[in-house]
Amino acid sequence: MSMSVRARAVMNHFRQFPVLLRIRSNRFTTYKQFIIYLRQIDCHARLIINRSKFRFVGTGVVTAALGGRAFSFWSSTEPEEKMAEDNATSPEDVAVKEADELYHNHEIHKLYKYLGEFKDTENPLLLWRLARASRDVAQHSHTDPETSKRLTYEALEYSKRALELDDNNFACHKWYAICISDVGDYEGSKKKILNAFKIQEHFKKAIELNPKDATSYHLLGLWCFTFADLPWYQKKAAAVIFTTPPESSFEEALSYFSKAEEVEPNFYSKNLLMLGKTYIKLNNLKMALLYLTKARDYPAKTEEDLKVREETEQLLPKLTKKSN
Repeated sequence: MSMSVRARAVMNHFRQFPVLLRIRSNRFTTYKQFIIYLRQIDCHARLIINRSKFRFVGTGVVTAALGGRAFSFWSSTEPEEKMAEDNATSPEDVAVKEADELYHNHEIHKLYKYLGEFKDTENPLLLWRLARASRDVAQHSHTDPETSKRLTYEALEYSKRALELDDNNFACHKWYAICISDVGDYEGSKKKILNAFKIQEHFKKAIELNPKDATSYHLLGLWCFTFADLPWYQKKAAAVIFTTPPESSFEEALSYFSKAEEVEPNFYSKNLLMLGKTYIKLNNLKMALLYLTKARDYPAKTEEDLKVREETEQLLPKLTKKSN
C-alpha cells in the first residue's frame, strides 16, 4: 500500500523538528514503515494515537501535534490498540506527565488550555490538576474579574469531581479545600465561616494521606493564622453561626508553617513570608527578620513570588526600625 497524501502530510509536519527526527522523504514507501521507524529511533519515545490527536512524545514533552482529523488516516483501530499494549502507557497517563512539566515550567495558560481537552475525564489525577490550572489562571493579574470568577467556580467543580472519584488521594482533598475557600471570596464572610470546618477537615485529611506534602502543612498553617487573626466583629459573627466557632492561635499556625519547612526547606516563598509574619505576631523580631529576609531573597519564578517580595520589602524596614 503506497503512502497516502495525509500520511505524507504527517511526515512533513514532523520534519519541522530536525533535531528530534531526521527524516528524508524518500526513506519510506508505506506509512507502516514510517511508524516502525518512529518507534525504533529512541527507546524513550512514545507514539500516542487517540481519536483526536497524533503526537510524538520524547521524554515527556509534546513536540508536534496535528488537528482533530488526523485519526482518519488509520485504516482500522488495530494499530492504536497494539501501541497502547506495547507502551503500557495510556494517553491520560502521558497527559498527567505533560501537565506536570507545564506546571513546573510555570506555563499556566498553556497548561489550562491543554488540560481543558480532558474536562470530561473520569481520571481524578487529571481533574485535580485541571482545578489547579483553572485557579492559577483565575488568580493571574491579567485575568479580568468576570473570567476570574467563572474559573474559580470551574475549579471548584473539577476538584469536587476529582474527590468523588478518589477520596484516598491527598491532592484531591487539598485542592477541594483550596477551591472551597476561593469561592468563599465571592459568597461573603458568612459563607466562608460556614465552610471553615470543612476546609480544615480536608487539609487535615490531605496531611493524613500524605504527611510528606509540605504544601498541606502550609495551608493548614494559613487556616490557623486566619482564625487567630480574625477581627473581633467577624469572631462575633462566627459565634452567632456556630455554638463553638472555628478558632486557632498564632502558636498553632507557627507549628504548621515550621513543619512545612521541615518537610521541604525553602519550598515556597509564601511559607517563608508567613513564618516571618507569625513571628511578628508572637513578638519574636529576630526570627521574623530572618524569615522575611529569606522570603525577600527567594528566587522569583512566579507572580506570587514577586508579590511576596513586594510585601517583604514593605515589612522589613518597619521591622528593622523596631528591632533597633
